[in-house]
Amino acid sequence: MLLKYYYTTPLEDWVHTLYEGNGIYSTEDLDEEVVADSLDIYLSKSESESHYVVTDVFNMIVVDEYCGQIEPLVRRFEPLFAVN
Repeated sequence: MLLKYYYTTPLEDWVHTLYEGNGIYSTEDLDEEVVADSLDIYLSKSESESHYVVTDVFNMIVVDEYCGQIEPLVRRFEPLFAVN
């Protein structure tokens, strides 16, 4: 891809502004708590399936605490596939 022909989208511009406004300049600076807080979203980790809740009072994202971790996820679902 020739970058001289690439133009950012409004969404990319918005995310860029959001990140810079919160001191995020590299992937090492990226923190899910900071991003959620800047968007007024309550972030919770749970053993339940990831989901979101939107109400008139608050916005919440529930993240499966094992998300991205293969080994704990396999152990969690092993009983479902046990052969008796």
